[in-house]
Order: sequence, then structure tokens, then C-alpha cells
Amino acid sequence: AGHAAIITVVTLVQIAAFWDYPPLDRSERWLRCAVTCAVALVLIMAFGMAITIWATSERYVTWLAYCLTLSQVKVAISVCKYTPQVWLNYKRQSTEGWNIVNVLLDFTGGLLSDAQLIFDAASANDWSAVVGNPGKLALGLLSMLFDVVFMVQHYCLYPGRSSPSHLGRQVDELHAPLAARAKGSARAD
Repeated sequence: AGHAAIITVVTLVQIAAFWDYPPLDRSERWLRCAVTCAVALVLIMAFGMAITIWATSERYVTWLAYCLTLSQVKVAISVCKYTPQVWLNYKRQSTEGWNIVNVLLDFTGGLLSDAQLIFDAASANDWSAVVGNPGKLALGLLSMLFDVVFMVQHYCLYPGRSSPSHLGRQVDELHAPLAARAKGSARAD
């Protein structure tokens, strides 16, 4: 969690530093303002709820309910994160410009996360534990669902439109000087 917090702070500093670079048009400025307001609202509500819980010694809301609420906010944010990429791929009829390996890793993470819930429930012989952490279950299922959509887009719907042969040539061109140097040093020995 500490690592994620540090990376988030670094990302926010970069956003602040490059706030209007390149200059945005009117609709992009509106979207940025809407997203900034939504994030600020979520942070204010989370902070306010935490202060209320602390000040009332959990008389009205427990810390567990607070964490479950935050996990549901994370699920909603994830839907907002994935949906534009699905739409962009559909509109462009291409998956060019992003790496499918990240999608495969994300799918693996969601699968292992949900598998952990199932294995923990099986070892405790308490199957209510699977739904006892709804945020984790929903995040795992949601990420796998969207990742399957991305894989279908990349491998089935638009397979030739991400130009893998072009990328392969670029990789070969990058490795060619290294291979030539390796052959040259082998001859010198």
C-alpha cells in the first residue's frame, strides 16, 4: 500500500506539472474539470467519513463498513477506467497503441485474486468468505471481464489492425546492431 501511495503521489505531481500541456480544447477541459471535481468529492467524502467514524467511536459507522464502501468506490472507478478503452478500440476498429501483455497480466491478477478468495474459503470450510469481501471479488471479476473483452478485440475482432509484423520488424532492427557486435567480438577471439 505504501508503494502504491508513493506512485500515486508521483503521478499526481506529474499531472500538476503538465496540467495544460499540450493545450486542451473546450471539451477536454470540461472533462478534466469533471474528473477533478469527482476525485475531489470522493476524497472529501472519504476523509469526512473517516473523521466521523473516529470522532463517534464507531457509533454510527464501523471501520469495516468504511473499508467496504471504499472498495465499492474502487470498483466504480475501475469501470470508469476500462470503459473508455473498450469504446476507443471499437470506434477505431483497432487495438494499436497499447500493449496486450498488460491486459494478460491484469487478467492473471484478477484470476489469482479470486482464486485466493476461493482457496481461503475452502481451507476454512466457510464459503461465505467468498462474498465476505465483495470489493475484492468484484474487482477480480470486473478486471477479468474487461480483459476478456480486450483480448477478443485484440485477437479476434481486430487482429491485423495492430500491425504485429511491423512491430516485429522494429524489434529485429533494434536487435540487429547487438547481433552484429556479438558476431564481431566472437571473430576477434
